[in-house]
Amino acid sequence: MTQILLEIACFVKLKEYWLNPTAKDLTETRKLWKKQWKVHGKYSDMLAKDYFNLPFKFYGDVNVTRMFEDAGSFSWDGFLS
Repeated sequence: MTQILLEIACFVKLKEYWLNPTAKDLTETRKLWKKQWKVHGKYSDMLAKDYFNLPFKFYGDVNVTRMFEDAGSFSWDGFLS
């Protein structure tokens, strides 16, 4: 049961944060995830759910913006304009 809940949680996060911007529906977005798994993930020695959850864990553990700002190599000024 825990395994199923982890897979559902991963799917929910993927739907929220990693959609295919050109997709017309969720089926096309799933094709993107499948391609990413085939090209990159299957070589990782991880289960698919662990592979796709890794960026979310990293995001929760590391403040990437702060890391770049502290290194003096990142600024939001003009970034979105």
